[in-house]
Amino acid sequence: MIKNNTVITFLDGITYGLFQQMADQYVQSEVPNKKTQLPVVAPELVKFAFTLDFTARVANLHRQATGQIMGFGNQYLQDRFTHMSDSHPHFSGINLEDQRKQNSEQEFISL
Repeated sequence: MIKNNTVITFLDGITYGLFQQMADQYVQSEVPNKKTQLPVVAPELVKFAFTLDFTARVANLHRQATGQIMGFGNQYLQDRFTHMSDSHPHFSGINLEDQRKQNSEQEFISL
């Protein structure tokens, strides 16, 4: 991929709020339109998948900002999908602080 200084400069200064707006717009634009598509069995899972896709695409644009972008993606998932994980049987015995600790340990290991 060719380096684009405008994109790199933009991503160097990106905030979580801006990432959140962009992710919301991307997810909304990618979710199938109810009028033209068959109903989705698990619409929240579709949104979750598009959130992961968006985060990976943005992180791929600027290799030096990958950790920051992935952190924004992680925060976005927690903000938008916590209700899903709270009701999931796998997470029923894990509190939010334990999840954050586990996430930060996994991020450290992946470095």
